[in-house]
Amino acid sequence: MSTSCTTPLTKRKRAGKQQQRALLVDFVKRCLSREERLLITLHYSEALTLNEIAAVLQRPFEYISRLHQSILARVRRQLSPAGDDRMLVA
Repeated sequence: MSTSCTTPLTKRKRAGKQQQRALLVDFVKRCLSREERLLITLHYSEALTLNEIAAVLQRPFEYISRLHQSILARVRRQLSPAGDDRMLVA
């Protein structure tokens, strides 16, 4: 599944929930750095807090928090129609 890291998912195709999830997984794999993918995995799959992730990655909490917010903003842009920052999928 070849997708651009800058073209919103909703512009490419109006997809069902499963297809949209697959596009999002592809975006995460291709467009996030190793550290960003690790942060997402630790937080959402392993249920670690941002404080715990900061300790694991040996980074300041503020850095991890900003990185997390940055990732969420990029994902929101991918899932939102042009000019709309709200999430389309809960």
